[in-house]
Amino acid sequence: MALGFPLHPDRMSLDDWQALPGIGPRLAERIEKDRQLNGDFVQVEHLRRVKGIGEGRVSLWRKFFYR
Repeated sequence: MALGFPLHPDRMSLDDWQALPGIGPRLAERIEKDRQLNGDFVQVEHLRRVKGIGEGRVSLWRKFFYR
């Protein structure tokens, strides 16, 4: 993010997730666990399947990801 490169939700680590606004350790762990159990997200909109992530958060993060 600091370099301005767009992110991909399937290539991020726990630390990467926590660098985004509004994501702490617990939500980062839920994101990782969901990806392990249910497969790749493919695009940022698919993060809504994770408990605690709605359209508001996705809208906030969209600018950081590939479109």
